Amino acid sequence: MRKRCFFTFIIALLTTIRALAQSAFSGGAGTVDNPFLISNQADLELLANDVNSRANNYSGKYLKLTQDVQLSDGTNWQPIGGDSCVFSGIFDGNGHKITNLFISRPTTNNIGFFGIVSGKGTTIQNIGIEIAPGGVNGNQFVGGLAGSNLGTISNCYTKGDVEGDEMVGGLVGYNIFIRNCYASSNVEGNKSVGGLVGINFVYINNCFASGNVEGKDHVGGLVGTSVIGTTNNCYYSSNNAKGIGFSRSDFEETNTVDTTVIPVSLAKMVTEGLSVMKNLTKDVGNDQWNNGNDNYLPAPKPFKNASKIDIVNDFY
Repeated sequence: MRKRCFFTFIIALLTTIRALAQSAFSGGAGTVDNPFLISNQADLELLANDVNSRANNYSGKYLKLTQDVQLSDGTNWQPIGGDSCVFSGIFDGNGHKITNLFISRPTTNNIGFFGIVSGKGTTIQNIGIEIAPGGVNGNQFVGGLAGSNLGTISNCYTKGDVEGDEMVGGLVGYNIFIRNCYASSNVEGNKSVGGLVGINFVYINNCFASGNVEGKDHVGGLVGTSVIGTTNNCYYSSNNAKGIGFSRSDFEETNTVDTTVIPVSLAKMVTEGLSVMKNLTKDVGNDQWNNGNDNYLPAPKPFKNASKIDIVNDFY
């Protein structure tokens, strides 16, 4: 009887401790109607510590940013999730941004504000990431927002320099699903380097990238390498002549604009950021994009010289 009471006490104690730890955010309960509230750097660090220690991956939990957060100068950000742990919740930036992001971990994989996001229903949405002058630097799977995205990312942007070795992108290093996002970044790496995504496996829709992209193999203004992925209604503007550096898909480079200069209306998106991207819609009747303010963009058109890309045998 005493043993049973003791174990019951321990379980109750652990439950209480966990509840107190979760309530250490600025509020909320993690539900869709009452999400955990993130309002400062301490809240973000608590989230990172929980995920990286495997105490909680926040699967099925909702988190919302309540205001812009500027990370402290000199903070070498520890990504939320990594090689052995993932973030699996629903993170809503609520139209806010995180600024002054600095990461210098050149020997570490899965580098970004989020390291790895993965799991059923996992979503990152409505957030901007603005990178500090020192940039984001990692090894493989490197992006300003996420090193590896195995969930859904929507209505997000990144600005600033990103550098790594392989699978390096302005927004995401490794991608499954992205929509309505952009990166305004200078990106540098060796292999699979893209202005938006380093390596794409599934889908990119309604996105664009601007900035210089430098690398040795599989380098693209939008995507470095596409394995079986699809891009749809996407733009890029960079020093790189190709939108997609290397593709193994028959579906690539058929609906992406090849342009050396972003149209004025797209440049406006870069300066105004998330508020415009959140309202981006496709006006089918006019076969144009409507950015929500009755400013229509030309309908996307195929790459110049679009054709099936030769398949080579030396891919990874």
